Amino acid sequence: MIFSSLKFVLITASIFWCGISNVLGQVDYKSLSLKLCEHFANSDSAIIAILKDEQIEIGSKNYHNKFNTFQFLLQKETGLNCPQSNFKGYNLLYPDIVDTDSTFTDAELEKIVEQLNKLKSNNGLELLVITTNDYYPFEDKEGFSFDFLYRNKNEKFKNHIILVVNKSKREVSFSTTQQAMAVFTEQYLQAIIDEVLIPEFKQSNYYSAVTMAIEEISKRTKN
Repeated sequence: MIFSSLKFVLITASIFWCGISNVLGQVDYKSLSLKLCEHFANSDSAIIAILKDEQIEIGSKNYHNKFNTFQFLLQKETGLNCPQSNFKGYNLLYPDIVDTDSTFTDAELEKIVEQLNKLKSNNGLELLVITTNDYYPFEDKEGFSFDFLYRNKNEKFKNHIILVVNKSKREVSFSTTQQAMAVFTEQYLQAIIDEVLIPEFKQSNYYSAVTMAIEEISKRTKN
């Protein structure tokens, strides 16, 4: 079976309607990816059976972030450990936040998602926030973020802007779809990075930086 990350998202989504016992933060992604790799040549049912056996707990609190994070990290480890996966990029189900390195607390995540939902309902704009410690399978933040825009452009996931935060490399960037470029120019988004994000990041104020950036973007759509 040729690995399709979108298909993989849909397959793994099915496990969360089952009984659950394993805490998400304790998932051994490398070990799980190796188990999946052994069955890539088999039917999808074999993969589903493995994932159900793991009984991964996701719960209702910050569900979107936890689900996205699980998807992201499992796809990443599968790409790293299973050559036959043919992994080329990430597919996610929810267009709001993927906090892969636990930058934000649960309370902060709830507030950020509340802001993002308000931005979408009031301004018709979807913004995805991603925290990551590397850009695998890409060499830089540009390739990583633009692939996200391209790969997740469908009826479920209509991103217009992506904000990528990489604390390990001390980098931050925005990427936009062609549609959004008319309003959110490169110069405008760079100003948010220079005047809002970087000063706050230097003080390790990641939450306030992101919420302030979202607010600035919200103001722009009202003008």
